[in-house]
Amino acid sequence: AARRLQSVVSPAGTFSYLYPASGAGHLVSRLSLPNTSFITNTFDTVGRLTGTYLKHSSGAISNQHEYLYNTAHQRLKHTRFDASYYTNTYDAENQLASVATDPYYTYDTYRFKVEFTYDGQGRLRVKKDYTWSSGIWNLVSETRYVYDGLLIVQERNGSNTPTVTYTRGRDLSGSYAGAGGIGGLLARSHGCSAGSWSAHNFYHADGNGYVSALYDAGAT
Repeated sequence: AARRLQSVVSPAGTFSYLYPASGAGHLVSRLSLPNTSFITNTFDTVGRLTGTYLKHSSGAISNQHEYLYNTAHQRLKHTRFDASYYTNTYDAENQLASVATDPYYTYDTYRFKVEFTYDGQGRLRVKKDYTWSSGIWNLVSETRYVYDGLLIVQERNGSNTPTVTYTRGRDLSGSYAGAGGIGGLLARSHGCSAGSWSAHNFYHADGNGYVSALYDAGAT
């Protein structure tokens, strides 16, 4: 059997994994964060994720995702921390037929432009943000991306000064990059001075590995 990752040590601190005493080896029951907060996961008897919860050290929940399944192991309902949710329906061939959600979204009309530059491997390397003023586009910021393989590990500004670094752990595959890093983000560190990072935030992802909360390291 593959060796299970026990901890990740990074500029943001140490992240520790805890696994169920029995059952599938890659399921994580608890991820302890450096600020004494933690993430807990619950599973049903066949190993399906039924809930993932970001908690303060007191046990109070600050973010969560809960799931219901049908007999074909497809997710029927996803409920978020604010009680908003979406539901899925499937056709006779078990293909997704519809998605219904209770919130709705509107967009503003702010005028702006973003330019992207990619390398030969299709990786985003530079992002430039502009605003329109006095009849011309004015460069507001430039972000350069540094990779480990296909995973972004650091951001730098137009002067090539590090501005953000990322800590990654096991992704949905149970390895570092087996699922393309999805679900593996642990921390975002910024405020670099003399090679040290002064500020850190921690991530909480939903059952699909998508980030849904960014947690201040100072909150416990």
